[in-house]
Amino acid sequence: MPNKVIVSGMGVFSSLGQGLSVFTKALIEGRSGIAASSRFPELSFSLAAAELKNFDFNTIVFSHDLPPSLLAAAQKMGRRATISIQASIIAALEAWYEAGLHRRAKDSSRIGLVVAGQNTTQGYTYNQYSTFKKNPHYFSPSYALQFMDTNQIGILSEIFHIEGEGFTVGGASASGNIALLHGHRLIQQGLVDICMVIGAAADLSPLELQGFCNIGALSTSGLFQKEPEKICRPFDCDHSGFIWGQASGCLILESRIKAKEELVPSYGEIAGAGMTLDASHSSTPNRLGEAKAMQQALDRSTKKPCDIQYINAHGSSSPLGDKTELAAIRNVFGEHLSNIWINSTKSLVGHCLWSAGIIEAIATLIQMKEGFVHPNINLDHPIDDTYRFAGKQKERATIDAAMSNSFGFGGINSSIIFSKG
Repeated sequence: MPNKVIVSGMGVFSSLGQGLSVFTKALIEGRSGIAASSRFPELSFSLAAAELKNFDFNTIVFSHDLPPSLLAAAQKMGRRATISIQASIIAALEAWYEAGLHRRAKDSSRIGLVVAGQNTTQGYTYNQYSTFKKNPHYFSPSYALQFMDTNQIGILSEIFHIEGEGFTVGGASASGNIALLHGHRLIQQGLVDICMVIGAAADLSPLELQGFCNIGALSTSGLFQKEPEKICRPFDCDHSGFIWGQASGCLILESRIKAKEELVPSYGEIAGAGMTLDASHSSTPNRLGEAKAMQQALDRSTKKPCDIQYINAHGSSSPLGDKTELAAIRNVFGEHLSNIWINSTKSLVGHCLWSAGIIEAIATLIQMKEGFVHPNINLDHPIDDTYRFAGKQKERATIDAAMSNSFGFGGINSSIIFSKG
């Protein structure tokens, strides 16, 4: 039998603030991190975003109750790093502490590292171009390392002394779930005992944002453009596209057998995961592909549709995306829909792109542990009122098994099921 996999530690840094306690409080209260942004005046539209901004990296790093040598390494490696890597370090330190790895004996060759993220340095690269154009000869040689996504692997593995398998994975908006799926497999196959899975913050430039606008994916018009916290409206009749969110999250995965031996507490178990392709390069969502990913996750977890009590939906606030996902959910869950709570964490933190699956996994596990579902804060007029959507306030709920969906451009569908461990 393959090893069962638990989540022993979590860390999060988002527009809502730093740390699990802050994130949990925001979920309970339904507090939004979305605001107007003036970062890119060259854009053809007014930008609303859930950004990481005005944070002091050194202050946050040294606020963790971890060995001084570990914090010194984190500070040294991160002080000149990109914002995406700094956010990853902050989330990883919290998760490392939560899992108690700073005080446990461990074999560094049996620890793995998977980073969810692709093209994570676009903002950094864009900002470097003016320096390069002025004098290429004096352009920083560190750029040769910093522009690569694998710089995340190098820096994190050095800080935490990780010597097992490590790699980055890209699956557009499904990257976070795919990273969890691969971390899960590494442990299931006995290749590592512990795996750090990181969702890298999306550091975009105006080029990507303008591209998302021009393709019609980003919300740049609609009724609520002057009220940024109301723009992201998953499953609401007035939804008009996604809002860019920046966040990094970290989950520490462990073999359930090893964790039990060491009396390691668990946030929950990854019961199953599914991933399918639509054989399509487009950005158009596919009901059958999404349904197949959800069904695959159920089959691999040995769960039945009636066992799922909550779905953290992809729910990007895209009119076609929301409609397609609800149709896919109906395909899979049918008569059990009335018993399944549905919400979308994107209404609070925006669409965090590469890290979305990680952030939403953390939100799912928090809600399972604390016994609630967070509000859909902007759901005034549901596009279909036959689903059991969470309301404007948190709802008390017993959740023994939950599903989290992430779907990406290029026909990439993913679904993960968590259960109480």
